[in-house]
Amino acid sequence: MPSNEELVDGFLNLLVTYGTAPLTIKRKRYVLIDFMKWLDSKGKNFVDITNIDIEDWLTKEKSTLQMNSKVQTTSALKSFYEHLRERKYITENPATEIVVRMNRANKMKISRPILTIQDIIKIIKASTNPRDRAMMLTFYKTGMRVHELLQLDLENINWKERRIHIPKRKGGSPGEVYFDEECERALKLWISVRVAVDNALFVNIQGQRLEQGHVTKMVKSNAIKSGVGKDSTETAEAITPHVFRYAFTTHLAGNRCHPKVIQLLRGDADANMLDRYTQFTSEQVRQEYNRTIPKLGI
Repeated sequence: MPSNEELVDGFLNLLVTYGTAPLTIKRKRYVLIDFMKWLDSKGKNFVDITNIDIEDWLTKEKSTLQMNSKVQTTSALKSFYEHLRERKYITENPATEIVVRMNRANKMKISRPILTIQDIIKIIKASTNPRDRAMMLTFYKTGMRVHELLQLDLENINWKERRIHIPKRKGGSPGEVYFDEECERALKLWISVRVAVDNALFVNIQGQRLEQGHVTKMVKSNAIKSGVGKDSTETAEAITPHVFRYAFTTHLAGNRCHPKVIQLLRGDADANMLDRYTQFTSEQVRQEYNRTIPKLGI
């Protein structure tokens, strides 16, 4: 039987082989190493545990995590144990039922905020940092996921066509999104003051590529400062970069953007499953985007 370290390395190497996003691999590695250290302290092996062991770890070691973080943590364990099950190291996945219960509890505890255009404006204007304003505008104007935004380099931006090439979207395939003149101004302002050690578009004060946790905290901080919602602190806790993606989708749909164009812009996993008679060229997607993307006056 392989050691705990060998089991983790084998799983992570397989993720690399299949082109999993680096940030996703990094998150899973952190969870698995943390859990492995706890197992080592108990003298246990990955393959010998049950769902009770996982629940014990969550209760004693991860009690301070927010619900969203607990869901991500248990999901990482589930994918790892599914890998072990497929390779016959175990017969049942001990994390499956825990993930189901966690997701159910998360949906009951946190409802996704529906931000109006005015809410979006307030949150973005709450920041005076050109980098943070550029990131939030890009989230809203493109519908990108966090890991998609953070992998961008300067050369991924086509200024002439106001188009951004995303090297890897969900599932590992590349994609394209568009932006408008408001987003263009914010991006160019940020780039004019940006100091970086490489070509990364969004960097920290050391000039290094940002990490997802920093971006999530930034969005929540500006949501709190903006005073959005009756109870701004509680509402802001649920406002993440993904809520901007949700607003992007909702507002485009409200402006009667074609559903298939929204699907393509979002980079959904089944975006290539278009109707035979509903194909769109890149120019048609760009025109429909420009017709329906809300203007914020920023």
